[in-house]
Amino acid sequence: MTLDEILNIVSASHSDDWHKMETHTTHGWEYGTDTDGPYLRPISHHYVAVYKPDVDITLVFGASDGDSFDEPWVQNFPAPTATARLTCVRYRGVIVDESRSVLVDGGRYLLPMPEVDGNGGFFVNADAIPRARLMFDLYGSGGVHQTLDEALERAQLEVRA
Repeated sequence: MTLDEILNIVSASHSDDWHKMETHTTHGWEYGTDTDGPYLRPISHHYVAVYKPDVDITLVFGASDGDSFDEPWVQNFPAPTATARLTCVRYRGVIVDESRSVLVDGGRYLLPMPEVDGNGGFFVNADAIPRARLMFDLYGSGGVHQTLDEALERAQLEVRA
C-alpha cells in the first residue's frame, strides 16, 4: 500500500470506521533541565484508533506539542485556553504522517491548525477538512458545538480552497 493510499483512506473515513481506545502510547521523549536538574520524560498520546476495515492502519493522538497555544482566534471561546496536539497516522506500527491540531475551549474541541495569510488573518486549508472532521469526531465534543463546522464558525476561522 502506498502512502497516498493510506492518507486517502484516512481522509475518506468516518469516526464509526474506527475502534477508539483510551490508552497511552509513547511518541517520543522530552529532555531538558528544570529546578530539580536534568529530566527525561515520555511524550505520550492518550488515544489509539484502529481502522476497522484494515487493522494495519491506526491513528494515535492527544500528545501535547509544546506549551499553551495563544492566538487571537482562541479568545472566541468561553474558555480561552488552547494547546497544540499531535496526531500520527501509523501503518503497521510505523508513523507515516504527522499533523498538528489545536485543542481549544479548555479541552472541548480539537480543531485543525490554522494557517496565517499575508494580512495576518487565520484560515484553514480546505484540503485539511476531511481529516480534521474525522479527528474532531473521534476526539469527541465536550461542548455545545457538535460539528467541526460549528466550532470553526465560533473560532471565526475561514475555510479556503
